Amino acid sequence: MKKRLLQTLLLLAPLLTNAQGPGSIAFLGYQTNAPDGFTFVNLQALAPNTVIYFTDNGWDGSALFSNENTLTWTSPSTTLAAGSIMYIYNLSLIHIS
Repeated sequence: MKKRLLQTLLLLAPLLTNAQGPGSIAFLGYQTNAPDGFTFVNLQALAPNTVIYFTDNGWDGSALFSNENTLTWTSPSTTLAAGSIMYIYNLSLIHIS
């Protein structure tokens, strides 16, 4: 489960809006025992209201499964400076530093 979650998260990292692309964020840690959580950092400034989708659905080679949670995260309404760290815990944003 942990390996599959990490692989899926890394697969979905490039799916960003507002001209973001591969390498725009990096995962710093994850917790797969309930409650789930993870931490990521943006490696370049994020435009206001950038949307990033996270899921632990597996990939079957052509499509994502739909048996797990998907989290939609939207950045604040102001530009988020590169190097900001976001901690998601139990599907909610807990802290930005």
